[in-house]
Amino acid sequence: MTQIFAGKLTWKVSEKVNFNFNIFGDPSEEDQVGLGGTTLVLENPDPMLGKGKKWWHQFALLGSYSPDDKFLLEWSLARTNRDLDSGPATQRGRDEILYEDNVSGLWSGGTGYYYDIHSFGTTIGFTGTVIAGNHTVKSRYRVQGHWYQSSWYWAFLD
Repeated sequence: MTQIFAGKLTWKVSEKVNFNFNIFGDPSEEDQVGLGGTTLVLENPDPMLGKGKKWWHQFALLGSYSPDDKFLLEWSLARTNRDLDSGPATQRGRDEILYEDNVSGLWSGGTGYYYDIHSFGTTIGFTGTVIAGNHTVKSRYRVQGHWYQSSWYWAFLD
């Protein structure tokens, strides 16, 4: 099931200070049927029954400070999180390995796999702008970091 969400909050603290907060995402989960292969005969339905999660969200926090018409300081913090996983939907699917007979097309036992993937990224930035007569000077600094972790499991008997 998909439940996409979004939100925005704007706060003008004073004439000189502003904040914006944005968030959106999708915490989806789904039942999976028919997880692959060219199966001709199923001894039990468990190899074909799975559950999956495709969950992500992003947010950004932005701020600005302008003490006068000649100076502006801006900053931002943004983050993205993502979780993907898929695996057996039944107890037998979790407990038993998948048996595949490629000659007869028979599948039995468990689902035979799962995966679990997590990742996130963070960005922090600062920008300063100064207006001096007919000249504008702008300086920007930005840092990004990314992290990724995955777990995979496959168990088949041919």
